[in-house]
Amino acid sequence: MAITHTRLLQFYQNFGKFYTWQFTPLLERTGLSMREMNVLLFLANNPEQNRAADIVRGRGMSKGHVSLSLRSLEARGLVACQADGSDRRAVHLALTDGAGEIAEDGRAA
Repeated sequence: MAITHTRLLQFYQNFGKFYTWQFTPLLERTGLSMREMNVLLFLANNPEQNRAADIVRGRGMSKGHVSLSLRSLEARGLVACQADGSDRRAVHLALTDGAGEIAEDGRAA
């Protein structure tokens, strides 16, 4: 049976719903949104890709969504921002100790 574009799109949408559903208990416990969880897990799984632009490329999220998510995660004390010493425009991101348990729980979800 040939896979049509419609069936492929339906599969993709259903998979996205299932993926989000897997995180529901963790999202409710932490108060994070799915976008914030995606950013947090991206940084946890890709520590060498530690700039907002890396998240935009790696997760296919918009710049605006990444910026809002990072602002929220920083306000919660889960992400720390550090200016690059050689490039004033660049900001490097790192998870704080407080994000470690959430990242581990997210990986297990």
